[in-house]
Amino acid sequence: VAGDVDLYAEFQNNLGVVFATAGDFAQARRSMLDATELRAKHGQADSVLGAFTLANLAQLETYLGNSAGAAVYFGKALPLTESLLGPSHPVHLQMSVNLGGALRRQGKLAAAKAVLERVTATERDTQSV
Repeated sequence: VAGDVDLYAEFQNNLGVVFATAGDFAQARRSMLDATELRAKHGQADSVLGAFTLANLAQLETYLGNSAGAAVYFGKALPLTESLLGPSHPVHLQMSVNLGGALRRQGKLAAAKAVLERVTATERDTQSV
């Protein structure tokens, strides 16, 4: 790929969002996966933008009713957002809430509860500072 790899990957991610909005979910998934594969191939997978692409894939899977797939993508994105943005960053917390929802929809109530309790504890600790 000539030029800025991260820029092209982000273009693919955003194109995927456009496809999803237009209802072309197969093309949306392909574009977002292309973005993740491009970043991985060029050693840029562990970035905030990479995490956002994973979150977009998770949201797509959620919309399509695939909670297990959503949980996988949220699970990959969360360590990135935690390490790059911090455990109390609103983006990280929202992804955690979304993971909790995906786990709940799968019937994995104990896992969902654990994730959501961590969010609650983080929010409580952040508010008391």
